[in-house]
Amino acid sequence: MIRTGLSLFLFGILSPQVLSAAAPTRPRLVVGIVVDQMRYDYLTRFAEAFGEEGFKRLQREGTQFRSMHYNYVPTSTGPGHAAIWSGAYPAVSGIANNEFFDRELGREVYCVEDDSVSSVGTTAADGQRSPHRLLVTTVGDELKLATNERAQVIAISLKDRASVLPGGHFADAAYWMDVTSGRFVTSSYYAKSLPDWVQAYNEGGRVAELAATPWTLRDAAATYTESLPDDNPFEEPLPGETAPVFPHDIARAIALSSEGDKDHFKPFATSPWGNVAVRELAQAALEHTTLGRDDVPDVLAVSFSSTDYIGHRFGPTSLEVEDTYRRLDDDLAQLLDTIDRTVGLEHTVVFLTSDHGVAFNSAFLRSRGMASARTLNKKTFRTGVEKALTAHYPSVSAASWVLADYKGNVVLDRPAIRAAGEELEEVSEFLRDYLLEQDGVIDVVTAAELAESAAHDGYRALMRRGTHAIRSGDVLTLFTPGSVFGYDRGGASHSQPFSYDTHAPFLISGPGIAAGAEIYERVAITQIAPTISALLKINEPAGAFEGPLPIFER
Repeated sequence: MIRTGLSLFLFGILSPQVLSAAAPTRPRLVVGIVVDQMRYDYLTRFAEAFGEEGFKRLQREGTQFRSMHYNYVPTSTGPGHAAIWSGAYPAVSGIANNEFFDRELGREVYCVEDDSVSSVGTTAADGQRSPHRLLVTTVGDELKLATNERAQVIAISLKDRASVLPGGHFADAAYWMDVTSGRFVTSSYYAKSLPDWVQAYNEGGRVAELAATPWTLRDAAATYTESLPDDNPFEEPLPGETAPVFPHDIARAIALSSEGDKDHFKPFATSPWGNVAVRELAQAALEHTTLGRDDVPDVLAVSFSSTDYIGHRFGPTSLEVEDTYRRLDDDLAQLLDTIDRTVGLEHTVVFLTSDHGVAFNSAFLRSRGMASARTLNKKTFRTGVEKALTAHYPSVSAASWVLADYKGNVVLDRPAIRAAGEELEEVSEFLRDYLLEQDGVIDVVTAAELAESAAHDGYRALMRRGTHAIRSGDVLTLFTPGSVFGYDRGGASHSQPFSYDTHAPFLISGPGIAAGAEIYERVAITQIAPTISALLKINEPAGAFEGPLPIFER
């Protein structure tokens, strides 16, 4: 019944069952949980070690989608969080990547940096953040508008972009961790000072206590059957370690960087303790604010980022990743219990998804016989592009034409090319033809080709939706599956249009949502925001184009 309803839904036909379905009760609270870098298959690979009150509780009490995918590329943290909460592709949201070239400023910018605001809770620049580069509204924004700003919207994460972008333009608060000090902070965009409950967490010494705790395996080593041996060549050790093996001394790794250094607390984030801190601050928000306490709905956006830091360093075949998800399952159980105790899960919609997946380490894939998986070098790629341009256009310094490149996406200096008497389209096409001859490249497309083309099938459709007219590159390169830039020694990365990066878990539970249901049809990440908007009975965010998901009880 659910499968049939979904098929009809996707073709724009409302079945009688959908028309007659009882409207769910409007929730008092929406808690959106994003797990950074969570591949879909972690939900199944690690399931035997999960308890009954974390991931499995959401599966048991709600609906799970087995084929939720990102419908654009690049698959990165900034665009992912923007898409989840706005329903907009990067081509519309303006969050073209975590970093992108701002042609007006003439430099690369970070997606949430804002030097017009001040840091609150820190003296570091990590606090100078706002959503001013987000060009669309979010679910929280629309809820604030629909309730004459009576609704509360709070976002919490270790990463600033994973807090600021979900919160949107009108959020009451967004908190993230300043990695120079290990404190949760915000910016003057949201408030002049931290509230007492955040200040109390910062001053309570909890982060220092967690950091002093060695990271050991949660369970007996013999139970970790989904990982390679602890000491293998496809991982990167933490600072001060000679090998990437348990136990990990987080405090020592922190001590090896100078206090006040921009990455001083990065080792803390690269451990499960970062997830614990985010969970505890989210619990504090539920306990010390009035979230969900009346009939005006509120939003709490929670993003767990340590999974991404750990995944990048150790990769998806590591004991570290497997142990992290076992511990995250414990965190979810405690967070769900707090929601139930403070607001009541019967009044709360909870969803869980991820902002992108991750590729296996390319050297690991080659060691297993996948010779086409390349380990790509950013410097070599850039040098090759510049040499090719210089050879073809000897009268100019072609190196000055390349403003930036990000994982194969090349940003050209359009005014400089015009000043040299050349056409941007011709230069882009030359560069496309050059790159198509390079080892490991399977496709190259110019921005002009994408803009002028009708809808494509396959990965070109993803590239079109992810390419912003001003903020994306002029030439976009696609490499063979399993290929990544960097990580030539160990670790893993993401950003490609292939299933290992696009396939995300999606679990949702709450009043009126079918319990224990599984849906296998392919659906899109940009349907989440319209779904939550429908549950809240508010307007969809401005940049949302997809329809909501069929999640209601029949």
